[in-house]
This record gives sequence, structure tokens and C-alpha cells, in this order.
Amino acid sequence: MAPQQTFQFTKDLIVPIEFAHSMIRSASVCGVPVQEALETLPFDLLSQASVKYSQLNSFGEALLKSAPFNTYLPFIDEMSFEPLSEIVTVIATGLDLTTAMQSLMEVGPYALIGMHLKYETGADADYLICNVDKMPKASQDFMLESAFGLCKRFLPKQLMTEGLIYEVHFSSDSSAFLSEYENYFNVPVLFNQIDNRMVLKSGTALSPLLSHSQPLHIQSKKALLVKTQQLIKLQGLAYEIHDLFKKQAKLNKLNNLSLEDCAKLSAMSTRSLQRRLKQEATSFSQVKYQFLVEQACTLLQQPNVSLDEIANQLGFSDRASFSKVFKKYKGQWPARYRDTYNLS
Repeated sequence: MAPQQTFQFTKDLIVPIEFAHSMIRSASVCGVPVQEALETLPFDLLSQASVKYSQLNSFGEALLKSAPFNTYLPFIDEMSFEPLSEIVTVIATGLDLTTAMQSLMEVGPYALIGMHLKYETGADADYLICNVDKMPKASQDFMLESAFGLCKRFLPKQLMTEGLIYEVHFSSDSSAFLSEYENYFNVPVLFNQIDNRMVLKSGTALSPLLSHSQPLHIQSKKALLVKTQQLIKLQGLAYEIHDLFKKQAKLNKLNNLSLEDCAKLSAMSTRSLQRRLKQEATSFSQVKYQFLVEQACTLLQQPNVSLDEIANQLGFSDRASFSKVFKKYKGQWPARYRDTYNLS
């Protein structure tokens, strides 16, 4: 039996039109002839307030075709911080890069776009690791180059040191542009690696930031959370309900979140919520079960957590009912999923 067809949270995201304006400014500063790309613009730059991410990506590719370079890195170097001001402030005012990045992942839009960033410490080096596996393939290069390019712009100013970056690793093969990457980062760049990471000087991830300010850090987190919530609302009601489940899961209150609770938290009647979700080709139960299955996939990657424990943790009456729902939405039994993951 084929897996349940439901609302997919990896659908084409909707983002504010300001991101397109920022791309045009960056390209113009880099001396890229933007008119050719503008003539094939797949959206109305003047009248629209938002744009689909796939359209924004296509526009970026069109700008790159007119550029005398092959990567987005020169654009990133000239990108205005205005659309990213809260993100930069959250990082800059953190206690150190590790905790600042944790704050960013907590309140920023990265989970929404399928991107995960973290700092790790090692014996001989530290690392900024960027996972974009859940993003559309067409967007991955741009987001990786954005993350690492902004890191290169930001880190030396904050930590006031040279030789901070040792190497840059990409899991994909963009070796055709090796010289461009190495000229930009001024360090060896390796492709076909196990993940995407910047190898940093040992001690970088936990070095105190000179610009640390706890009051400003808290304020900027609140401001970024507001922007993230606005971005979620652009995606539709199903995204908002999905986000409610995520919040409840963090509070260990997932079992108590009912249709009526979601309606109340969304400031609408139960009937209105059901009608709105139907207009988005989904339902409350589909959004709920899809979220639970996503959580189950993460738990199944932990070999010491039994299926009975997972079923109980996610609020199912027993292992059999959990397995039935998982099979419906994933197309395979949870035990089989766990075996497949362990073999990969």
C-alpha cells in the first residue's frame, strides 16, 4: 500500500519580497548586469509582497548566469545585513558561538526551511556544521554558500584573529569551481565529504564573544521569533498548526494538544480551523499524525529506545496503533524503517 498522501511541509515556501530586493542590490554592487535577469522575472517585483522560494531561487540562478563568477559567494559578501539584522544580532550578542547558534536555531526560521546549523568542538579543531539535506536540491548550494560566506564575514570581526578557518568541506561535488572557492575562503576546499563544515581554529566555538550582551541577546531573540512567526503565517494554517505541535513537544505537552486547543491558540473556532485546513487539502488529524511520524523517525534513529517507549512518548494507546499510523504515512513499518536507517 502506498504511503498516505498528506500536506507536505517541504512544499514551496513563501518568503517576503525583500529577499529579491536584497539579491538585486547585491548583484548590482558586484557589477552584474541585472536587466537580463529582470526581463525573465517570474514574479512582479513592484506589486508583490511575497514570492515563492523556488521563484527566488530561479531568479538567483538567472543573476548568476550574467555574472563573471560561478558561485553566490560574491553576492553574500555584498549582501545588506538589513534583512538579516536580527539573525546577526542574535549571533553577535551571544555568550559564545555555540550558545549563540543554539539560540538562533531555537527562534530562527531554519527549521522551516529545512536547514540546521551547529558548532562542535573537537580535539584539534572546532567546526561549523551545516545540514541542508531536507532542503530542495536546487536551494542547497545557495544556502550553504550563504551560511559559510556570512560566517567568513562575521567571525574574524567578532574573534579578532587571523587564520581562523582551516578548511571548508562540501558533501556535494562542485570541484569545477575549486579555484573560485579557494580564492574566496583562502583555505583548502574539499568536496564529496561526509558533511558540510567549516574547520575552525580550536577554541573558536566556545571563545567568549566581546560583543556579548545578555539583555540585547534576549531582545534580539524576541524580535527574530516575531519574524519567524510571520514567515510561518505566510505558509498557511497547516504550517501554524505544525508549529504548535513543535512547541508543545518541547514542553512535553504533546498528548494534551487537541483540535479544540489548536483552534483556541489560533484564535478561531473549531469549525473555522477545520474548514481552513480543508481548503489547504489537509486536516487536523493529518497534520498531527504527520508531525508524530516525523518525531518517530528521529526517535527510531536511537537504537536504545524501544517501539513501546516511542508509542507511549508520542501519545499512542499502544505499539500496534503507533505502527499502523507510521505504516500509513511512511509506507513501511517502524521496525523496518529503523533497520533501513541503521544500514544506511
